Amino acid sequence: MPYEKLPDSVHDRYGHLPLADPEFDTPGPIDMLVGGDLYPLVLCSRSDIVHSPGLPSVLNTQLGWVIVGALEDSTVEEPHESVISTTEDDMCEKWFKTTVSRDTTGRFKVALPFKKTVMQYSDGKLTQDEISQDPRSIGLGSSRPLALNSLYNLERRLNKDPELYEACRKFMGEYITLGHMELATREGNYIIPHHAVVKRQDNDLKIRVVFEASAASSSGLSLNDCLVTGPKLQTDMSDILLHCRFDKYIFIADIVKMYRQILIREEDRIYQHILWRSSPHEEDLENGPEFPLVMNLLRTSTYVDDIIAGADSLDNVVFLQQQVIQLLQKGCFELKKWASNCSIIIKNIPREDLASDSFFEPNEGQAIKVLGLYWDSKEDSFSYRSNVGETRFTKRSILSTVAQLYDPIGALSPIILWAKCVMQ
Repeated sequence: MPYEKLPDSVHDRYGHLPLADPEFDTPGPIDMLVGGDLYPLVLCSRSDIVHSPGLPSVLNTQLGWVIVGALEDSTVEEPHESVISTTEDDMCEKWFKTTVSRDTTGRFKVALPFKKTVMQYSDGKLTQDEISQDPRSIGLGSSRPLALNSLYNLERRLNKDPELYEACRKFMGEYITLGHMELATREGNYIIPHHAVVKRQDNDLKIRVVFEASAASSSGLSLNDCLVTGPKLQTDMSDILLHCRFDKYIFIADIVKMYRQILIREEDRIYQHILWRSSPHEEDLENGPEFPLVMNLLRTSTYVDDIIAGADSLDNVVFLQQQVIQLLQKGCFELKKWASNCSIIIKNIPREDLASDSFFEPNEGQAIKVLGLYWDSKEDSFSYRSNVGETRFTKRSILSTVAQLYDPIGALSPIILWAKCVMQ
């Protein structure tokens, strides 16, 4: 400030005065702004002002003489856009220039700019061939349980809305058809959760799947946390809109799926994994011929992620159990929270994979929660639990208590019906 040095005539005229800043006209950043409320305090009790024709004036202040005013025939000084570059931005740009490439079709291929690797590479401590792809080296933990729960929640939501389910299948199917998504060839611990954002307008339904790279992994860090963001590259929208008004003819266009046209290099694709299936029964449709017994089981004995199955002979149920495990392993689905009314069936299951979230009440044995009911595996019996405490019996409290009784198989219907009749 300013962006150009003043002419020599100004220095010749006022060079003998002790200026507050002798190098005030040397272009550079502004160090401090003084508010207008302090202006009277800066002035001397007797502020001398020196005027010169065709030149700025000088004003005596507590800080020294200050040059103020305009030059004759001077043009309006337009402010320059200031882009502040940081060391991290510079490292990110260096990483991008070094790692970006293009394939035989001309498509760009980029490497993910992990903070740790970018810094080591920028310092010369790491070559491109030495970059470690171990998630622990970049701070990422596991997110598989979170991503799996996110998928199950999405499927529960979609099962209630067939139209939305079909739209979501179509959206994700387009990813596969266009080659923007493919079946992973190696297993990764970090998986990006995703959910659907729906917009309904009149009879039109629009869906967009949001991939949550900001979701924290088991280490407390997300994928976004581990990446360098780089400098701002977008032009301000107001500048674009105003600039086009200077032209007589304009056109507009949209780059189709721009970000999806850029490839992630093979080494970094392990950090781009998601969980998806077009149907909860997709696995048995693809591998069903190998496991005919399991096909019907997954259709009729599975509720979202809970499997409840059995057979009339011990040999048959053990064989069925092995078939289920083998089929789901092909889709990288892991089975846990095992329980059985026969210890032989679960004797080969690791202890940490057994049901651990059991429900225990004194004098009532141990029960495992299964689809809203409680199953005592030793007695092989289902039971209900209610949290109805001592309360003042009013119409409101009775109705509330009746509504809280979850009865998926209708065993409590005679009691609930009697209570409803009493209220009528």
